Amino acid sequence: MGWPPDLALDTPIPLIELALDGKLDFVKRTNPFGSADDKPAPPPPDKGKVAQGLAAFLRGRKKGE
Repeated sequence: MGWPPDLALDTPIPLIELALDGKLDFVKRTNPFGSADDKPAPPPPDKGKVAQGLAAFLRGRKKGE
């Protein structure tokens, strides 16, 4: 939190918890990249399509040729 040691040691624990909750809320709301809660996870790639794409790449052809 950046508090000096004497202030942190003299502060009651419930106030420290409130300060940490507020800091966490601030960081979540001001994160320029969003949060993991905002976006659903992308679906896993289809193994068959990945294998075909890799095989085509190794043969030197474009995908789907």
